[in-house]
Amino acid sequence: MEPPPYDDPDRDDSNEVLEPVILLLAGQSIHSESADSAPLYEVSRGVSSLSHTDQTVTFSRLEHNVRTDSSGTPIVKRRDRHLFDLKHPPATISTDRYDFFVESVSKRTLGNIGLKKSSIPTKRAFKVLRMCRSEKDDHVLFEIKQKKDQYEWIDFNERAIAFEDKADNQYRLVVTASLHRETMDALVAAWCLRLWHDSALDKEKSMGWTDFKRVFGVSRNEFAGKSAFYPNGKKYHPISQSGSQMSPNGLGWVIVDALDTVMNLTTRLDEPRIWLHRSLNYYQDQDVNTFEATIRMLGGLLSAHYLTTKLPHIASRRDAVYLTKAVELAEHLLPAYESRSGIPYASVHLGKKKGLPSHADGGASSMAEAATLQLEMKYLSYLTGNATYWRKAEKVMKVLDDNAAKVGLLPIFVHPQTGNFTTSEIRLGSRGDSYYEYLIKQYVQTGGQEPIYLEMWEESLAGIEKHLITTTKESGLKFVAELPQGIGGPLSPKMDHLVCFLPGSIALGATGGHTLAEARRKPDWNADKEQQVKLARDLMKTCWGMYAVTETGLAPEIAWFHAHDRDLQPAPGDRPGTPTIDSLSSWKSDFIVKPADAHNLQRPETVESLFMMWRITEDPLYREWGWQIFQAFEQHTKVGDGRGYTSLNDFNAVPPLTRDNMESFWLAETLKYLYLLFSPSEFVPLHEVVFNTEAHVFPVFRQDKWKAGWSRNRGV
Repeated sequence: MEPPPYDDPDRDDSNEVLEPVILLLAGQSIHSESADSAPLYEVSRGVSSLSHTDQTVTFSRLEHNVRTDSSGTPIVKRRDRHLFDLKHPPATISTDRYDFFVESVSKRTLGNIGLKKSSIPTKRAFKVLRMCRSEKDDHVLFEIKQKKDQYEWIDFNERAIAFEDKADNQYRLVVTASLHRETMDALVAAWCLRLWHDSALDKEKSMGWTDFKRVFGVSRNEFAGKSAFYPNGKKYHPISQSGSQMSPNGLGWVIVDALDTVMNLTTRLDEPRIWLHRSLNYYQDQDVNTFEATIRMLGGLLSAHYLTTKLPHIASRRDAVYLTKAVELAEHLLPAYESRSGIPYASVHLGKKKGLPSHADGGASSMAEAATLQLEMKYLSYLTGNATYWRKAEKVMKVLDDNAAKVGLLPIFVHPQTGNFTTSEIRLGSRGDSYYEYLIKQYVQTGGQEPIYLEMWEESLAGIEKHLITTTKESGLKFVAELPQGIGGPLSPKMDHLVCFLPGSIALGATGGHTLAEARRKPDWNADKEQQVKLARDLMKTCWGMYAVTETGLAPEIAWFHAHDRDLQPAPGDRPGTPTIDSLSSWKSDFIVKPADAHNLQRPETVESLFMMWRITEDPLYREWGWQIFQAFEQHTKVGDGRGYTSLNDFNAVPPLTRDNMESFWLAETLKYLYLLFSPSEFVPLHEVVFNTEAHVFPVFRQDKWKAGWSRNRGV
């Protein structure tokens, strides 16, 4: 079948008769006879490797116009005719009559087509139906029957018109009858749809997605009902089935922090809405940590507000309560910024509206906590039109940057009165982590409107690579060490689980949240970004190793590593390292866990990065790792009778020693990222949203109501 010319782009070719042909699927192209011939059709995704989480694939016919130039040389120009969209809506929200269907986007087709599998479980047969306005009027276009290891295609006249086979791992459709053009187009599109169906089914069986959905559904129904809505509490104790709270009236830490996770899972939101409206108030005689109150409570309310605009099936006339309470809370938190330097105090008294310095660390504030308030305050300004929140948050960034050494790495404590750093210690774990995370996320949040944060992120990433990254002794795993004495001092081979946010943030910075394939097609893609993605992969492997080497399959709070002395010296860029060995036994010899660090709090950072790495690279390996982590949580932290999940005192003991404690981030972050890891890529797309450090989701927006940004002091 030769590609037809199209001298007249508007000609009607639907009645053109095409001769029998052998079609070959090669990646995203469909060729005649061999992959060396010109492609006849093209799909936007490889249909033979898709899963149930994918939703839409475009299907185009390729036409080739051959002309000659003035010298008589033939010139071939290709034209793509977008004919169909192949669709597989998620079962949780689908109202369509077919799980897999073809939606026509052209007048040159037979219209919409549905794929219906035989209702007999053991029978591998399908019907392809032409969809009419009413389902009862749908009529059969093709029947697909399995004969031995082949599928045979029969048209509505009971005429065999094609059969499928697979040779040398290549899919072929052998068309044995002459067909009109529009029938051929429908046949090939339906073939691609059937390949997608089988691929998704195979992946479901091999990866256990069905089990995942079943287990997660049970967790959703029981957990949301029993523990997520313990109304006043800050912590939930699943074994004793009790809760604890900071203040007599409660601040709703668990319920507010979990709101947007539960929104993804259930429409049963009346109880928390009513509690927020009637019972939650901030005029309480209570100190709260400025950072925790911002990322968990303010972030949770803002994310709930955003999601009610994106998920109409959960919307309610009571939804105004989320933004109302967010504004109320922000007014109680603003006094934390009333220091001489603008660096926020570590805590704030809610009732008195008064900022309070830390009781420890000489009154200094954690650098990470001071610089992890910006996404929330900026989004609140955007929603309300009140620039105060934006200005307060922005000033913090300028003060930190003005007082920092120009290596992209900041010490972990800063004094709110002076704005000066009170230590030289540098680390990306506790007290340091989310400063770096919020650099790239502030750039993403405003759609690239503030390039200063991209500049700061790239400086920090260069500093991390130069001063902090080294390798393990046996297997050459890359890890992020610490500098207890600051720049110029030796490295400490210690890495908090908290550091595992980094692979996802690096991939986000390199691609802007687009898939790697899309990012590589952009004009600004370069070798540096390619190297950043490689670094993200390397660090992701190390974070996964923290789980893979243990008896329970769960990670410790802190890991230590065996490393050569030469690789811990302050010799930036000169550490020789060790070639990587992907062997679990060599990995085990590289990890050290000290008794004080053996607890597992069900932290989210690794699954957060797995989610981002999957969305960006589309490498199924990250889903496999996430699935294994989920299974380990199910096996070792789940409390019987649907009472919830508990943290562990010793991650490496079997059976493990439990703590009877569940932090709110288990619901707000860990479960949410696991849910998103197995959700369709179109659901909460990374290039359209930004997640705060507590996994609360905000939209990407552009702000033009006031002048934003500030100038850097580039003195040494």
